Amino acid sequence: MQQSAAIVIRAGDPRVGQIILIGVGEFSIGRNAGCFLQLPDTSVSRLQCRVSRTAAVEGYEITNESSTSPTLLNGVPLNRPSETLANNDLITCGQVELEFRWPAPDGAGPDNTLKDGKSPIDPTSPLQ
Repeated sequence: MQQSAAIVIRAGDPRVGQIILIGVGEFSIGRNAGCFLQLPDTSVSRLQCRVSRTAAVEGYEITNESSTSPTLLNGVPLNRPSETLANNDLITCGQVELEFRWPAPDGAGPDNTLKDGKSPIDPTSPLQ
């Protein structure tokens, strides 16, 4: 059985500390309402980046989708089409800092949900 990964909001967003689980497939991050993780920050592109995993690949990758605001991985702009993610990698989207966790922290909910079971994240919802 594959272990789930998670994104933890670390800074630059009022939902600091929230855990967002990801599984197989693509997980979009950006300002657009269609993104799974919507970041309502004008320094973030409408579609900033994607985190993805396929059943055939053991691991997760991040792809920068922004031409105007680079996604940073551990403080370095993503220059290649995609980079492999490792546990505790820091992802910076505009002013927002996220942490990639694999495996997901204990006590997290099922894939593509928050620890409290909500899915997807509503940036206007009250803090947990």
